[in-house]
Amino acid sequence: MFLLLSTIFLINFLCINSCPSGSSKGPNGNCYKVINNADHGNPDWFEAEGLCHKDGGHLASISDSFTNSFIANLARTVLGDSSYWIGAVRTMTWWNNTLPLNQTWTWLDFKDFQYTNWNKSMQVQPNPDFLYLCLTQDSVAGTWNPVDCYLNLLPFACEYTNSTQDLCPEDDLNHTIKWTHLTAFGEKCYGLVYPDPYTIYGNFSWNDALNYCSHFSSNSNQASLVSIHSDLENAIITIYMSYDTNVYYYDEFWIGLQIPSNNSTNMTWSDGTLVDFTYWFDSQQILAPGFCTEYIMSFHSGDRWDLNACNRNLAAFVCEYWNLK
Repeated sequence: MFLLLSTIFLINFLCINSCPSGSSKGPNGNCYKVINNADHGNPDWFEAEGLCHKDGGHLASISDSFTNSFIANLARTVLGDSSYWIGAVRTMTWWNNTLPLNQTWTWLDFKDFQYTNWNKSMQVQPNPDFLYLCLTQDSVAGTWNPVDCYLNLLPFACEYTNSTQDLCPEDDLNHTIKWTHLTAFGEKCYGLVYPDPYTIYGNFSWNDALNYCSHFSSNSNQASLVSIHSDLENAIITIYMSYDTNVYYYDEFWIGLQIPSNNSTNMTWSDGTLVDFTYWFDSQQILAPGFCTEYIMSFHSGDRWDLNACNRNLAAFVCEYWNLK
C-alpha cells in the first residue's frame, strides 16, 4: 500500500511540476517557451496568441522583474538580439487614445498590471487607424515597447499555467470541448465546442447549445452561451475558434445573443449582461423577433455575426463559465 501511494504521489508531483515539451520553468513556477516566427508564417499578435493557445498556453504575462529577466534570457538563447510578442494589449479607441501609454493595458490571463518595464526612449504616437497596441519585449534589455498588433510580424513567448485546470470545468468526453481561462474580459472561462470533422456528434439548435453550456452551472458558478462585449474579446474568440477547432469545416457557430419571440426587437444575451457591442454583417441589420445569433467565419467577406432561426442546427458554439462571487 505504501509503495502504491508513493507511486501515485510521484506521478502527481511530476505531472504538476513538469513543463510542456520545449518549454522551461520560470521563477514563478510557470513554464515558458520562445518560438521563432519563421516556423509559423510570421504571426501578428493575435495569430501568436492563437498558436500559444493551441499548444495549451497564452502569450506570456510578466508580473515581476525576475520573470521579466527570465523570459528575456530565454529569448536571447533562442533568437539572439530580437523583439517578440508578449501577452499584453491595449485597445485604441476614441476615448482612450490620448492617455499615457502605460495606462489601460491588460494581460490576457493575469489581472495585475502593476509591474512594468517600459523602454524609456520609446517614441510611439497613438494612431487613430490602429485598433490595438500590443507589447513586445526586447531580448537584450528586457524592456517593453508598444506596437501595432497587426502590422508587426514577430517571434513570440508562450506561457503555460494551471489557471484553466484550476478555474474551469473539466473537459466533457461526450463532446469535443476545450476550456480556457482569461482575465482580460472579466475573468471567465471560454468553452469551445466543436465537432470532429470525421465524426458526427450531432447538431445543436441555439436552445440545445444553451442547455449544454448551462449544465456546467453549479451553486458557486454560472455557465451560458458566450456573451461578447468588445471588439477585442470578439477578435480573441475568432482566433481561438480558427486555430483550435475544426470550425472552418462548418464556418458557423452559435453565440448567446437572441431576439425574443414576443414581437420585441430588443436583443438579449443569454447570461443577462448588457448588449453593448455587436458585430453584424450589415450595419443596418434588421432584428427579427425569435431569431438567434450565429458567428460566421468567412475567408472572403470577413468574420461577422448574422441572425438565423433558433431551431436551425449548427455544429459548433462557444460557452462561458464564471464565478458568482
